[in-house]
Amino acid sequence: WRDPILNMDMSPCSDLEGLLIRRNGQPISSVDPGTRSFTDFALANGHYVYEISAFDEVPNHGAPVTADAWVGPKPVIVQIFTDNWPGEISWKIYNSSTQVVASVDQGELTLAATLHEWPLSLEPGTYLFEINDSANDGIFDPGYYQVLHNGNILVGPGGGYDGYDTQEITPFVVELTVLMGDLDGDGFLNILDVTRYIEIMIEMGDEPTFDELSLMDMNGDGNHNILDVVMLIEEVLDMGGLAKDLPIVEEITATIAPMSLTNTREWQNIPVTVDCFEMVSGFQADLVFDPTVVELGIPVLAEGNESVGVFTSLNGNTMRVLGIDLSGNMIDLASGLLMSVPVQVIDENANGPMDFAVEDLIISGPGGVEIVAQCLVSVIDIGLPAPTEFSLQQNYPNPFNPITNIRYDIAERGDAQLVIYNMLGQEVRTLVNGTQNVGRYEVQWNGLDNSGQPVATGIYIYHLQAGQFTKNIKMAYIK
Repeated sequence: WRDPILNMDMSPCSDLEGLLIRRNGQPISSVDPGTRSFTDFALANGHYVYEISAFDEVPNHGAPVTADAWVGPKPVIVQIFTDNWPGEISWKIYNSSTQVVASVDQGELTLAATLHEWPLSLEPGTYLFEINDSANDGIFDPGYYQVLHNGNILVGPGGGYDGYDTQEITPFVVELTVLMGDLDGDGFLNILDVTRYIEIMIEMGDEPTFDELSLMDMNGDGNHNILDVVMLIEEVLDMGGLAKDLPIVEEITATIAPMSLTNTREWQNIPVTVDCFEMVSGFQADLVFDPTVVELGIPVLAEGNESVGVFTSLNGNTMRVLGIDLSGNMIDLASGLLMSVPVQVIDENANGPMDFAVEDLIISGPGGVEIVAQCLVSVIDIGLPAPTEFSLQQNYPNPFNPITNIRYDIAERGDAQLVIYNMLGQEVRTLVNGTQNVGRYEVQWNGLDNSGQPVATGIYIYHLQAGQFTKNIKMAYIK
């Protein structure tokens, strides 16, 4: 549009108030100047004319702009320009099952030398157009008939100077006006569209454009998820022969069994199991965890699914996971394992329960048919397992000033003594002396002797005696 320069009274227009949006001549919204987009929701399929104009508080000379838009498939348009005997004409359109899907009977057309148009919502497929003339002489010049779709002539133009006989039948094909899934807009479905779809799903790469979002809903359910990815891959691989009416199983429950993780910074696995032992086409899920306590690795599928790609992205406390074979093969759940999630406890002081959940689990059968899935939240217990052997570890830090930490493990309940000696074998400080249960322990030494006096710089030995276990380790104290 063109912003107004002058008001109707010819005064300068310098205080533009907003933009007015009309649909089919009726105002539907006004937006602030500088607004870059407006979304019109919940429209029925059909033809709409939008108009945008700028406005001031007084009438002005701004010029609006208009644009046509179709919601849903563009219609098939039947056009007939009548001759001087319009009442002789009738027509029908048959679908591939020979059912009449549109028609005009003899006598309905009454206006001569007039262009008549009928917009029809026809699904993609094969049709027959039949036109009849009761006088057996057809439509005379300048009259004609034709069938149009998306700017293309599918039937005709027929009629003209010589007219036609009693009946003419012409087959035609209605094709999709938009190629769903063609995210790069090249007119073909290929692996580039699949990889871009997955990028958008796991929120990697560039933000999706409006055009991309409008082409992603392959199954028309209003969502963008693994079901659409499965359908897109099957279209790319021309796998339309797969059964698509019913899921292979009605419902799947995914379970995370209660378990314990050790806070030793070793990689461990959390198995996510399912009560389905069949084949599925793909899945997606959000893993929700505490990132201050644990770190997640890329999930691994069960043996036999090596060709399946696992795609992940991390956003705060949620890891989005997609599992799908880009070559169209199925995912084998015969073992009952959906995925094994590598996890590492990064908080060495973590101890106690942690919620770990699989949310928004979607599992797809062939053809993008959803298999209803649910997942139970599990409580993962974090802590060190009970030791099975006695041990004494090197102190840390070492050298130290003035405090150091000493860790040791008690494998059997009994008396334990942890004593510090100098290099002459003289006792400096007793840190532990008494009965201790099975467990892992850590004590501090602050560089003071048994009388509370600071010790001198030098090498010291700490000695653990527990049952039949004894061990000595040296440490260095500096000032």
